[in-house]
Amino acid sequence: MDHHVEVYVKNCVTCSEMDKTAKTHFAPLTPVPLPSAAWEKLAVDLVGPFYSAPYGQRFAITPVENSLGLSLKIRNCYRNRRRVVVTC
Repeated sequence: MDHHVEVYVKNCVTCSEMDKTAKTHFAPLTPVPLPSAAWEKLAVDLVGPFYSAPYGQRFAITPVENSLGLSLKIRNCYRNRRRVVVTC
């Protein structure tokens, strides 16, 4: 019976998808050269989730200016049932 169980588990799609022994592989990071002038190159970051925000508004897109490393964080918050825009 042990052999049949081993064969079943080896061929089970659900078992192979739920396998926790697999090692996670991360993509290699590629360095980005610094721009020569401010606002020459921008990046975008996704921030969240904000669980206190309404459904569909739990993530914020954040622009990042690469030459100075400035992160312009703008997100919508809701306090006391009125909309408040917070800029950090």
